[in-house]
Amino acid sequence: MKKMKHITSFLFVIIIVILTLLSCRRQNDNSIEGKVIGYEYCSSEMYGYLIEVQSPAGIGGRVRLYDTEYVNVVKTYSKPENDLHVGDEIKGIYQIMADSSICGYCQDIYLTYNVPEVIIKYK
Repeated sequence: MKKMKHITSFLFVIIIVILTLLSCRRQNDNSIEGKVIGYEYCSSEMYGYLIEVQSPAGIGGRVRLYDTEYVNVVKTYSKPENDLHVGDEIKGIYQIMADSSICGYCQDIYLTYNVPEVIIKYK
């Protein structure tokens, strides 16, 4: 009987450790790494960044920019403390926006890109 209590306690500890590790993994699943490849303007004062995502794969769309085709591109209007420039690398936590995005309100004279929009909390 005492041996059964030890086995039960051991299994309980193993299950708690596994669940903790799985929950930590899920929290890191929304990390994003990429490089700024251009800008998207919504008005003369409002602009966002086009980011070619290196990780995770498959969250973005295709964009042709300056005769170069990029895959896995997202756009964001989330700004870090300092402005980003083409070529800057970014790291952060992302969340994909729902259908109603800020670009739904862009002026028609500006070109918008048909790629997913994300919110980024920069690291």
